[in-house]
This record gives sequence, structure tokens and C-alpha cells, in this order.
Amino acid sequence: MKRVFSNPLVVLIAGLCLRLFFVLKFPANSGDTVLYEQIAANWLNHHVYGMDVGGAITPVDLRMPGYPAILVLMYVLTGRRGADARLWVMVAQIGVDLLSCLASARLAALLACPSLASAPNKRVYSVALWLAVLCPFTANYAAVPLTEVFAVLWTGLACNFLVFALRRVERPDLC
Repeated sequence: MKRVFSNPLVVLIAGLCLRLFFVLKFPANSGDTVLYEQIAANWLNHHVYGMDVGGAITPVDLRMPGYPAILVLMYVLTGRRGADARLWVMVAQIGVDLLSCLASARLAALLACPSLASAPNKRVYSVALWLAVLCPFTANYAAVPLTEVFAVLWTGLACNFLVFALRRVERPDLC
């Protein structure tokens, strides 16, 4: 039984189930969701990174183009736009969120090992992965078409690279 619970595939399936529960039972949107969808639709349809202001498409710089670009990609892949594509966007966000759980667990394992020469702690990795996939606060982000899931992933990856880079330095002088 211990091997079953330490298998990352079992942990990721549990995380997938939790995120699917949130996406299917409690899908949500916010004011920014509509904003991102409108920018993405105008970018795809009219080749203008903008919004409909007073009946005319006006270029805007309200948001960075990363998330609207992901929405455009999802619109192209699914053939749906706006609210019709939200389910597929949230399903894609589930995958990204599970990747961020793996990055968080790797970070915990790196921080638990004393040096770069030693192998990352597998027990810490397993416990951290369970904690990350079952955290309802971050799992709920997958059910809202917003940038938070991607922000968690990129933050986790950046922290992993930072720890790895600091481990390669002989004596990092952070104080």
C-alpha cells in the first residue's frame, strides 16, 4: 500500500479528480475572464490586440498578451470561442496546474537535500506532491479562466532554477 501512495501517477490522478470536480461542479468566471476573452477574440478575428470600445475595436494595453495568446491557441484548437471554449480552457488549465504541482514538489525535494551532490529527497517529494495536488485553494484556480494557474507554474519553475543555480555556486553570499 505504501508503494501505491508514493507513486506519482496515483497522486496526479487524485489531483486530476479534484480539479475535474471543481471544473465540472463549480466553474466560475470573473470580470477579467470576459476581458481576456474579448481581447483574444479580437486578436484572432480582426488581428488587433484590442477591445470593443464604443462600437469600434480599439487597441489596448490593459493586460500582457500571454493569457490572451493561450486563449487564441485554445480557440484555434477547439474551434470554439468565448464562453463556448471555457470548458476546454479549464481542462487545459488542469494540465498546467498539475505541472505546477510537480514543480512545487521538486522544489521541496531540492530544498530538503543538503547539497547538489546528494539526490533530492524522495519522501519529501512524495509528501509535497500530495500536499500540492490536494490543496483546494490552488486546485480551485483551474476552474476559473484566469492567469493564476500559469503564474503558479512559472513561479514554481523560477524558484526551482534559482535553488539549482544557488546550489552550483560554491558559497552563495545572500546576507
